[in-house]
Amino acid sequence: MNVHVSNVRARPAAAASRVAPARAYLDAHVAERVSLDALAALAGVSKFHFVRLFHRVVGESPHAYQLRGRVAMAKALLSSGHSASRVAQETGFADHSHLIRTFRRLTGMTPTRFAVDSAIAAQAIADVETSTMSTGGVPTDAELVPTYAPSTSSDRWVREAKTAARSRAWNAAGGAARERVTSVREEPVAG
Repeated sequence: MNVHVSNVRARPAAAASRVAPARAYLDAHVAERVSLDALAALAGVSKFHFVRLFHRVVGESPHAYQLRGRVAMAKALLSSGHSASRVAQETGFADHSHLIRTFRRLTGMTPTRFAVDSAIAAQAIADVETSTMSTGGVPTDAELVPTYAPSTSSDRWVREAKTAARSRAWNAAGGAARERVTSVREEPVAG
């Protein structure tokens, strides 16, 4: 059997081009029920072949891809202060418990815990930005200490928020603040 190298290399591109319209449709209709028949029709193949093709190109089934999109949409809505039951309705989950099960499976935490942690992280960022705006420089560790007592599970979010705020302040401050920080570090400690 004679296999041409050009034909072997063309297959992944052809598969990706067939899946692209269905993937775009799933992205546009993430909160709706989308039938496998409709997706397969967009790709121009049978639904059985479409599932195999989609999994080969994307790395997960069409349903898993749509659930991941719904959870991403739920994260955005939860971060903006919406209740979990409202988020479940707006993102296309069957009910509140379906949202909780899927959200926990994909993120490792419940939607309520995510909303609380997001609020804590947002407060930490606001605290850091307020303190650096008043001093005009790079925040010190003392300035990064929050005025609230976060729970143990949200410490990771707070650390990430502090790191992000410190990076933004560092980049915004430019060379003058970097020189100031460097000179402070080089001063000898009185002993």
